[in-house]
Amino acid sequence: MNEIIIAFIIGLIEGLTEFLPVSSTGHIILANKIFNFTGNKAKVFDVIIQLGAIFSIVILFRQQLLKIIGISSKKETSPYQYHIQYPHIILGISPIVVIGLVCYKQIQQIFSLYYVIYGLIAGCVFFFISECLKPKQPIALKINDINCLQAFLIGCFQCLSLFPGFSRSGATIAGGILIGVSRKASSEFSFILAVPIIFGASILEIYKNAALFTKQDIPIFIVGFITAFLTALIVIRLFINIIQKTSLFPFIIYRVILAIYAYSWL
Repeated sequence: MNEIIIAFIIGLIEGLTEFLPVSSTGHIILANKIFNFTGNKAKVFDVIIQLGAIFSIVILFRQQLLKIIGISSKKETSPYQYHIQYPHIILGISPIVVIGLVCYKQIQQIFSLYYVIYGLIAGCVFFFISECLKPKQPIALKINDINCLQAFLIGCFQCLSLFPGFSRSGATIAGGILIGVSRKASSEFSFILAVPIIFGASILEIYKNAALFTKQDIPIFIVGFITAFLTALIVIRLFINIIQKTSLFPFIIYRVILAIYAYSWL
């Protein structure tokens, strides 16, 4: 298959799955296997499309992000007053940054489809526990209600996503629900945490693999980046509306089906 078409399809998959609790990493690893898109080019491409997806968050949440870093002079026009400040973000990303840097080599060694299957199932168990044990009434209904302790605990849950297939957004949303944060607030906080985490991880990977870039690969990088960006823009808006009305159980069912398919494909 033409590499441009492959880049478009994988970019589409990244945009569709990056911010849903279904594991974008698992989908990308499976897609790379199916299309036999491997090697150095695929490694760099996967980083590029992640940046495309995260750029959609920067666009959609630009006012909130500017307010967090204290350089926004525009008055908040949203019905929700975002009071999340940079200490919440630092507490939310610190656990995964520390563990990610300390265990970097070990994490890289388990990025295979076999481990993705285990991660998909483990995530299902965690989502199920979260839905069953969640408080009857959320303590934090809106994102501005999230306190520093909750931000840190969500950051700790986020570390589960270092295991491929678990899902970063799934770990943070389910973890937030478990400690009394509403689905919508957990989702929005998860999106905001994604910016420094994925951006930092992507820059680190690009720096380490800078020698792998070639001019011939630029077209597929551009196609993948734009596709992931535009798709994620649409998915994020839809997901925020859907997650308020439904539980994580539909995603559990989907993950089980995906794990069975991945296992049978292997």
